[in-house]
Amino acid sequence: MLTHLSPPRREALRHSCLACGGACQAVVVPVIGAEERARIESLGAQLGVPEPVVNGRQLRMVGGRCVFLGEDELCRLHGAFGSASKPAVCSQFPLLVLRVGESLRVGIDPTWRDGPPVSSPGAMTMPVPLDPSQEPIESRLISVLESEDAGLGMFLRAVAGEPQDGDKLPTGFATRLITAMQASPLEEILHKEGVGRAIPGALAPLRAALPTWSAEAPPPWPPENPEIIAWGVESVRRTLFLRTQAAQLPVVAGVALLAAAGGVACAWACPEPKDYARALAGWLRLCRTPMYWARLMPTSAAMHWLIRGVGEAPGAA
Repeated sequence: MLTHLSPPRREALRHSCLACGGACQAVVVPVIGAEERARIESLGAQLGVPEPVVNGRQLRMVGGRCVFLGEDELCRLHGAFGSASKPAVCSQFPLLVLRVGESLRVGIDPTWRDGPPVSSPGAMTMPVPLDPSQEPIESRLISVLESEDAGLGMFLRAVAGEPQDGDKLPTGFATRLITAMQASPLEEILHKEGVGRAIPGALAPLRAALPTWSAEAPPPWPPENPEIIAWGVESVRRTLFLRTQAAQLPVVAGVALLAAAGGVACAWACPEPKDYARALAGWLRLCRTPMYWARLMPTSAAMHWLIRGVGEAPGAA
């Protein structure tokens, strides 16, 4: 069985916890097996948490937050009983190990590149299916992101089918992206129950900057800081490689477009690399649920308009 590591050059897999509770909000956490369910219910009772498991197979959510997430954004199970007390998926996070056909894909859910190395010898593997017709597209796009001179502009031009021209964005893309995002119900979605508190906080710089942008005179691209370029590329690559949106949005080009578009918008809003990393992580997590992406790109025609400028903008008269 082949094993593929992310990052691709066999570097150590590193993770720096921000203690933001982001992974514990707007995410369904599975409880695997009767033994784990009984343990979580028993520990929940000791913490005064009634009915922590719903439907017999997932942790209960309250206002978009895991029932065990404290007001300090830390896990109450972990704090009281240690890391091993948590569901297996939580104990393993941020390490993801996927079964893809006959191979394994191993990687870290993108947050930031520093921090101590992550290892989990007994890591649980999860199958993540994808329509076989989508696999050649996935392979091609990942290979673009793994090239030494990769940038988000270059990548988006590959998605659009335009000739490469350094790291320039596709023709008219910046104007269309600002138009689409300003017309989208971002604030409405961020205030809905189920989103939690971490995502709106992570996206604060983007939320503040978005109304100030002009579609006729977009911010410049590419960003001056090479760390932002590198991390944007790596975050989009991990999103595709680890198939973190495959269950919600199985069209690879759509996942690529959403992730890279957010990478561009967050770079416009965040000149500092760590602020950028946090905002992009919030964007990618928001896009794992249909609440936002289905409103931003409700149809394949809307997707084609955003990336290629074909047809009219969604909602145009």
